Amino acid sequence: MDADLHNKYSSGIYLYMQQISGRKICLKPSKAQIPVLRRMCAVARRAYNWKLAQQNKAYELAKQNTPPGHKIKCEFGTPIDWHKEWCIYKKLPENKWMAEVSKFCGQEALRDLGAAWKRFFKGQAKHPRFHRYDVNESFRCSGNVFIGRDFVQIPTIGKIRLQEKNYVKIPVGVDRIPLSMATVSVDATGKWFVSFIYKTDIIPIYETVSSITADDIVGIDFGIKDLAITSEGMVYANPKGYARAKQRLRRYQRALARKRKHSKNRIKCKHKIARLYQRITNARINVAHQFTSDVVYKSKPKMVVIEDLKPSNMTKNHKLASAILDANFGRMRNYLEYKCKWNNIQLIQAPCFYASSQYCSHCGQYKKEDLKLKDREWVCPVCGHRHDRDFNAAENLKFYGLWLTELVSTRNTCGENTVEACLPCERSEEGVAYVDPKDKRLQFFETQEQCLLLKQEITLMHYIDNRSI
Repeated sequence: MDADLHNKYSSGIYLYMQQISGRKICLKPSKAQIPVLRRMCAVARRAYNWKLAQQNKAYELAKQNTPPGHKIKCEFGTPIDWHKEWCIYKKLPENKWMAEVSKFCGQEALRDLGAAWKRFFKGQAKHPRFHRYDVNESFRCSGNVFIGRDFVQIPTIGKIRLQEKNYVKIPVGVDRIPLSMATVSVDATGKWFVSFIYKTDIIPIYETVSSITADDIVGIDFGIKDLAITSEGMVYANPKGYARAKQRLRRYQRALARKRKHSKNRIKCKHKIARLYQRITNARINVAHQFTSDVVYKSKPKMVVIEDLKPSNMTKNHKLASAILDANFGRMRNYLEYKCKWNNIQLIQAPCFYASSQYCSHCGQYKKEDLKLKDREWVCPVCGHRHDRDFNAAENLKFYGLWLTELVSTRNTCGENTVEACLPCERSEEGVAYVDPKDKRLQFFETQEQCLLLKQEITLMHYIDNRSI
């Protein structure tokens, strides 16, 4: 076994007692607080655009003086130097209104600009762009920020009510707890939000992941017709939020195009569209949380096996792109990942080329390579078993987890020298299922280096957990 893997798992990396959690809570500011919040957003936007305009001129000059084929070198300094210049700029007579708000608004905006330039020069992002008015407006404070049971305290403003009370656990006898930083933002509908991170104690469902049985493994197949299907037979419906709102969106957007620019009616129509998009997003988030919480907290598995989906590649089929994006695969995978991590549940992603829908989950000896999207059911010609397409895929994903944990074997139990297959459902006293050595799923796993390395890693992890017990 690898020494690095041994150190990784012997250090207790799979015991998560304290986690860094992120929260985004809606605010209920008073009428007097909203103008101050708007002013703080304006200061952050001004600081970002002010320095970016100066740096764009310096960058264009350096670009002209650089010979073709050479890397452009332009020294901008550090955000600390920019903040000193910003303090002088704020003292100008026409900029006195900027000094009325917290210094963190401009300071954090300049740090964001520095990070944007770093990503640009590393080739990780495009050239920094100017921040527009009334588009993704926000500001961040990194000092004197506190969170209470029903309020958040921001510099300059003070306490702002939270729409969701008791969302953050506050110790008994304590009115508020400090935060390292908090970001206040406003969406297109005019709702204000605060987002922050804090440390919280998480008690995992399982302290170790040893002694896994077949009942502790759940396979999950994602789909468009049904959002998710588990190997336990649970089916989660797809809300299809965008498809249902498509006609109304089309009508609202057509009306928006007819409105005169900068008119009040155009602003009202924009808010209608924003509220409709917000409903679609909220429906997707709600379903993703319900599905992942059911899998983690109700089923309580020790291992979850999902598909390694790549939505960016799947959306190249323009006939299905809208439905695939509406299905929200990426968000569900992210939610499932952190909830499994919090509860010490192994989340396994099956290989990208593992055709879980095409293999027969009953005998494993047949692969229906001509399976089309419209074929929701098919019959295995070898064993005659009738398969539901999605449930069959979930069963095959569970089989991958069984193979990783060595709960399937091709060994003969009849005492003969030749390897002979028993029935696929036959199990020994140790709970190991004996399958046909001609099983095409096993042939696929044993030829994939990714599968073999993952199996070696999981075997080592279980060995260390059993030894610690």
